[in-house]
Amino acid sequence: MSVFVTALSEKWPVLERHERAAEWLQIGLDLGRAPRTIDAYARGLSEFLLACERDGIDPEGANRSHVASFVGELRTQLPLPVR
Repeated sequence: MSVFVTALSEKWPVLERHERAAEWLQIGLDLGRAPRTIDAYARGLSEFLLACERDGIDPEGANRSHVASFVGELRTQLPLPVR
């Protein structure tokens, strides 16, 4: 795992509890994605993983219904301010 992905795991500790998450982020880096893109992916993935933990769902076994429920939650959140 790269230093960058390790730093992301420190920023979002939930990533450390899900080995495949770090692997997926590393693949993005290996494919040449920009660090800020990977950072954004890590934030979104962390939010999904936390929701899975809260709801007792194995993220690797999550189905369309689980993802749709998560997206529905996101849609009810207040929008982030534009910077």
